[in-house]
Amino acid sequence: WNEPLTQAVDWYVQCRNGTVETSIILCQAALELLSWVIYIENGQVLLGTSGFENLWASDRVRLLLSKMEVGYAFPPKLKQLQEFKFDGNQCYADGPHAITEIRNGITHPKKKKRERFGGMGPRLRYEASELGLFYLECSLLGLCGYFGPFRADPVCGAMYTRRSLSEPVYPTADFGELFSDLQGESPDGD
Repeated sequence: WNEPLTQAVDWYVQCRNGTVETSIILCQAALELLSWVIYIENGQVLLGTSGFENLWASDRVRLLLSKMEVGYAFPPKLKQLQEFKFDGNQCYADGPHAITEIRNGITHPKKKKRERFGGMGPRLRYEASELGLFYLECSLLGLCGYFGPFRADPVCGAMYTRRSLSEPVYPTADFGELFSDLQGESPDGD
């Protein structure tokens, strides 16, 4: 876990210090890296390596978020992102779908994808970036064994509220001692 976790944290720091576009690209890369390590390298394979590789990027992100017990429906404050219509009349299904499609609009040279991204205003791009960062923060904290509340996100209106567990999500990612001082109570005092 040392190399992928270090890489994901490095990308997270770059996301926080870079442009909105950089943040969207690196968030998706980090989320997919963590998903790959959990489901392929650490043997929690659902569909085999080729099956995992054939999944849509949004499905690989959903698998990670499900493992971390993070909801991927749009947080209530992201109505504009949720209601944004691309390709004329189609809306994003959920947060992972929005993040991966917007990232595709940034990185792929096809005119249709560039136009889709160009049609989004700066506020929508910023919301997508913050949602990706929220997912990445939840995933990194979950991998380190912390599942208590950690922030109310002013852009997303989301708060990570999974109760603390005695073990990390993945047994070999035992970072509990390192982060024991971060362990907190659940919102209802448990």
